[in-house]
Amino acid sequence: MTSLLDGLKRCLPRKARETLSYARAVGTSLAGKSHPSTRVYVALSNLGSPTERSAWRCFEPPIQKPDDPPRTIERAVHANFRSKVFPLHATFVASLEGAKVKGAGGCVYSKRDRPVSDLMAYRDFCDLLGDPFPHRSEAPATRRLAGNTALLATPWAERCYYHWLLELLPRFGLLEMSGYRLDEVDWFLINEVRHRFQEETLNKIGIPADKIIYTNADTHIQAEMLIVPTVPRLSHNRLVGDFLQNLFPAEAAPPRRRRLYISRAKSAHRRVEKEDELFWVLERRGFERLYLEDLAVHQQAQAMAAAEAVIAPHGAGLANLVFCDKGTKVIELLSPRYVCPVFWELSNARELEYYYLLGEGQRIDRLRPWNNNADLRVDLDKLKRTLDLAGV
Repeated sequence: MTSLLDGLKRCLPRKARETLSYARAVGTSLAGKSHPSTRVYVALSNLGSPTERSAWRCFEPPIQKPDDPPRTIERAVHANFRSKVFPLHATFVASLEGAKVKGAGGCVYSKRDRPVSDLMAYRDFCDLLGDPFPHRSEAPATRRLAGNTALLATPWAERCYYHWLLELLPRFGLLEMSGYRLDEVDWFLINEVRHRFQEETLNKIGIPADKIIYTNADTHIQAEMLIVPTVPRLSHNRLVGDFLQNLFPAEAAPPRRRRLYISRAKSAHRRVEKEDELFWVLERRGFERLYLEDLAVHQQAQAMAAAEAVIAPHGAGLANLVFCDKGTKVIELLSPRYVCPVFWELSNARELEYYYLLGEGQRIDRLRPWNNNADLRVDLDKLKRTLDLAGV
């Protein structure tokens, strides 16, 4: 391995030699069945090429960010909240000559069908050692696209507001930051549009309909030049909030700050049992009830921007915390069998004041196995104590 790297380095200009040194430092292997990082892909793609068409531009390096512990009436913070730092991955845009895209979630592969490891949004979804088309006896035919193709498709964004808002849309923002104009991109790979919020946001960012190719389980594309912004995993990245708040800017300051309860009563799962009794408590403290599925995205953004406090059971609607002002108080109602810390992490990224209340029932101290569809039973006395703790 060492001799292979040293041989390659002697053939490359200084910038590419630095890339290979980086690859070796982080343990990226260029042999066998291992999977290259984006920087290694770029270096190898440009090997011997006078034009160096493949490129890699970093906006934020990987860092470790200290967290702010959640607040709770529990005697001990749940194990899923006990990490001491957030691992923030590098944020970059890559231009990869001849790269491939497979599946609905936009898994990126090299010309030789090797996964590009740090462009896989969710490694469990894009199994690096598995078959990208497990539902077929053979891979679908490859569709080749001329010109520049931008990859925005993200796992589960076709059906989930959280993944669409906080992962797919910010990839377009990174494209803009890297200097690409709409007229410089020939094709955009985007998850299937199934919901009104997807249509609204696509119209907002202005991608022409005739440039969109919708991905699905049979997507198998090779691009002349594939432009890939990273997926801002777990909403840590400040660029996510900045881009979305600029896309849906807050209106003039309201005459009074709002206290919002986000209901899931119209959802198929993860509803609050006896919600009217819970809301009776909240209403006496100045809360109003919102059904976010009845609102357009810009209306959701305006409501959250005007909020001084937000209470909600765990669900995609809390992705709208990205629109909240610094210091907004957040109380998340969590199932004891599904304690997912993603909105605590989002609250930390946006400098919100985060609290949580566990529902009643058997508790599980791990993220898996879980039951993330069960309805939630809330103890009203514990709710009042949590409200008192938060000062609302």
